[in-house]
Formats: sequence, structure tokens, C-alpha cells
Amino acid sequence: MNSNYSKLKDFVNENKNGTSSSNGLSDAKNTVFDFFNKNVLRNDINTTGPSLDTNDQADSWFKEAEKDPFCPNLTKSQRVIGFMICLVMGAFCMGLASLYIPVIVLKSRKFVLLFSLGSLFFIASFSILWGVKSHLKHLFSPARLPFTLSYFTTLLGTIYYAIIVKSVLITLLFAVLQIGTLIW
Repeated sequence: MNSNYSKLKDFVNENKNGTSSSNGLSDAKNTVFDFFNKNVLRNDINTTGPSLDTNDQADSWFKEAEKDPFCPNLTKSQRVIGFMICLVMGAFCMGLASLYIPVIVLKSRKFVLLFSLGSLFFIASFSILWGVKSHLKHLFSPARLPFTLSYFTTLLGTIYYAIIVKSVLITLLFAVLQIGTLIW
């Protein structure tokens, strides 16, 4: 540590006296960067926290998504673009569904179908981002299993009673149950 301190002190004295080498500004910049790039000051700092290098953690979701058997050839940028497209489509469907809230009694099936389609787009967006297999593994993990089963049951029930049976009351009941499971 003393040798590094003396190097820094010599450097400062050289620049003070004007006895620096040929290109003063460039050499000074390179010397300062070299000084700090060697982590001279890190010896005095107690680094008990997490490492600043998070590239491994940031790429871990992509490494898991690359192993996905359903879309193995998607690049990171393609996954992010697909995620954003599905997210925007889900927000668009939810926005359209919210326009039907004032007349939900009269147009309940349209509201429910748009809301359910928006939910499916949101789920699909994360499947594209994380990979279908790892996303399904996450959804059906033991801690999330009750929520996943109840949500998909109410989602499919809502779509079934809105499209096939065309019952307004049962559709509204399943829509309320679906929103209840989302809040849960």
C-alpha cells in the first residue's frame, strides 16, 4: 500500500512541477486510470456486501430460457421483444376491457373476454421471456400451485361461460372469482 501511495505522491509532484513526460494530459489520465483500475483503494475498504459484478445473475434467466425445448433458438433480444409485444397487447386488451366497466351489466361478456385475453397475453409474455418450460415449472411450484389452479380454473370457466354457454350471470360470477384470485 505504501508503494502505491508513493507512486501517487510522485505523480502529483511531477505534475505540480511540470516535469511530466511528453503528453501531460494523456499521461496523467492514463496514470490515474491505471491507479484506480488496479483497485489500490479497495484494500482499505471492508467489502462484506455482494459483489458489484452482476453479469452472471443478470444472464441467469436467459441461460435457463435457452434450455427451453419449446423455443430454444430465440435470442435474448427476440425474447425481450416478444415479451414487450405481449405485454403491450395485454395492456391494450385490459384497457379496452376497462372501457366496458360502466356498462358491465349490459356488455359483461365483452368485458370478460377482453379481460381474460389480456390475462392470457400477460401470462404468455412471461412464458416468452423466461421460456415456457421454466415458466410453467414456476407457476406449478408447490408454493404457487393453489393460486395457479384456482386462477386457471376461473379463467377457463369465464371463457367457457362467455363463449359457449353465453350465460351473463354465470359469466359475471366467474369474472368476479377470476378477479378475486388475482387479488389473492
